Amino acid sequence: MDRHFFEKDPVLRDIFNHLGDAVYFIDSHGAILFMNKAAEILDGYTFEEARGRTVTEL
Repeated sequence: MDRHFFEKDPVLRDIFNHLGDAVYFIDSHGAILFMNKAAEILDGYTFEEARGRTVTEL
């Protein structure tokens, strides 16, 4: 998935941000490309803080 996919499609980003479940999109190396608001609450990191890091680093 394109790293900038959610930056180009704000409607899709808003849909995922309003889900009650944590959602992550990661690349083939495990780096976070996107995480929704529920994931931010679960992990205690904002998407901007987590972007590019792996889930295990959080």
